[in-house]
Amino acid sequence: MFPLDEPSKPFLIEMVLLDTEGAKIQASIRKPMIKKFKELLAEGEVYKMYYFGVVRNLGSYRATRHEFKLLFHAKTKITRYDSSNIPYLGVVPVRSLAIRETGGQSDYLMGGF
Repeated sequence: MFPLDEPSKPFLIEMVLLDTEGAKIQASIRKPMIKKFKELLAEGEVYKMYYFGVVRNLGSYRATRHEFKLLFHAKTKITRYDSSNIPYLGVVPVRSLAIRETGGQSDYLMGGF
């Protein structure tokens, strides 16, 4: 989970969520909802989500290849859930050379660990 603006005043929080089968989907918390959810979520934890928006995952810089992404809104409910069925990382690291060889035509999400 990372804010795209100053950490003290983010305008958007983007996350990659995993299900029990390891499928990934991007989720966004827009500025009006950050205060409600920021302290309730922790990286590496498992949650059940209810009442969220679903929109097409468009744009050049998508965090996942999933066709859709999830949006948190005022009615969204989350509850912590005990489960060991969710893979912790769910990512497959790729060498930077493989990305450079695409000539900038890659849809990889890049960043540090």
